[in-house]
Amino acid sequence: MNRTERVDRIARVLLQHARPIILESYAPNCCIASTAIALSVFRCFGIHAVPASVEMALVNRPLAARLLERSNDFPTREEVVAWEPIDGSWAMGLGFPPDSRAIGGAPTDSHWPGHLVTYVEKRLLLDLTLGQATRPDRGMTYGPSVFPLTTFSATRYLSYEAGDSGIILLRWKPDDRSYEPTPDWRRDHGPIVKRLVKIVHKEVATWTSAT
Repeated sequence: MNRTERVDRIARVLLQHARPIILESYAPNCCIASTAIALSVFRCFGIHAVPASVEMALVNRPLAARLLERSNDFPTREEVVAWEPIDGSWAMGLGFPPDSRAIGGAPTDSHWPGHLVTYVEKRLLLDLTLGQATRPDRGMTYGPSVFPLTTFSATRYLSYEAGDSGIILLRWKPDDRSYEPTPDWRRDHGPIVKRLVKIVHKEVATWTSAT
């Protein structure tokens, strides 16, 4: 197994197992704690990973169609509100400032108005808390996710298809380290990390025996 395969498989283990374990101790919007835990797990296996503060606009399928017609030019909040009764257009934001006038604009939680994810080996973006944005009534369903990402932009939004849930628009905020003073970042996550590392080791043994 080469390094790339090893990184991909560890990411898949985290996607499958991390969320339920983390939710035993944290709220669903615990992006800071989830990122800190993922970083520690990757580092236990010698894998380079860093925290990344991002803005995410989660756009449902009707609004995604309108964006396509506008060549991805962002509508104002007032435009989205006007379109909603017509075709159900809707979006929400993770990591936007509370007073943002762009799509969404809602803070992730009442304590830290941002969204934190894990950037792995300069090619994968792991978001263990994307499920907090699930809104079935808006046709939007998400879970822990990994995005291929070799070019991380701070000046433009990258677009990812989310199937029936629409599209996800993503922008990096490289200078934002405002999460560092928060309790979730400073807390000892050792017990959770140990549980996940143990699970990864079991999976590694399975991969080895299968090759």
